[in-house]
Amino acid sequence: MYRCWKKGGHGHVDLRRAIVESCDVYFYNLGHELGVDTIHKYGAMLGLGDKTGIDLPHEKGGLLPSSSWKKKVLGEIWYPGETLSLAIGQGYLQVTPLQLDLMLSRVVNGGWKIRPHVLLKVVKGEEERSWKGEDRKRLPFKRWGLAFLKDALEGVVGDPHGTGRAARIPGIAVGGKTGTAQVVAMKEDGDEDEELPPHWREHAWFVAFAPVEDPRIAVAVLVEHGGHGGSTAAPLAREMIKAYLHKEDSHG
Repeated sequence: MYRCWKKGGHGHVDLRRAIVESCDVYFYNLGHELGVDTIHKYGAMLGLGDKTGIDLPHEKGGLLPSSSWKKKVLGEIWYPGETLSLAIGQGYLQVTPLQLDLMLSRVVNGGWKIRPHVLLKVVKGEEERSWKGEDRKRLPFKRWGLAFLKDALEGVVGDPHGTGRAARIPGIAVGGKTGTAQVVAMKEDGDEDEELPPHWREHAWFVAFAPVEDPRIAVAVLVEHGGHGGSTAAPLAREMIKAYLHKEDSHG
């Protein structure tokens, strides 16, 4: 029996509602249909399992598992049940906040592969070098598919039952996705997260972008042992977006 974060489940849902309300069971089933290697193929296109190439030292590449990876590294076959964990971002998967931010950016910018930089440009006398537009490459995703995902991500924040409602900003359309990373295995009738010792509590994730119609900022928030992404990480993302857009608008 599959377990969802929502006791009693979500009932019958389609893909959009599964994203908006973060239905674990929908993605267990979808992951089972796709298989680990299909998930790996498209996850890699979005930047998971590899360094982003940002101009900072000591970057980690994370881990995006596949059946061949497990056979090579662990000497074991991949079991279908492991795909269910991967489908909701758990199991062997390892990611950095920057990787998730970049993945979100590639979805909402129309499918362009971009490389992040710390500096926007360098000016020396009359000479100027800018990295904007460098290393751009269009990824092989259908535009209608990207538009669908963008709409669903907006629903995460804007819809009445969206898990990212705490990221709403009056007058600005925000899109995002909540995430909750499990730290320890839970019993079927396990304790609520707030009843666990702090170092066992789940990590709270939230990625967001705004404005939806013409994105100018994408952020990723991770609160270690913070609990649920919607209640802990989403409000922080909201304040970051508000501060950035206010500063950008005030400077014209």
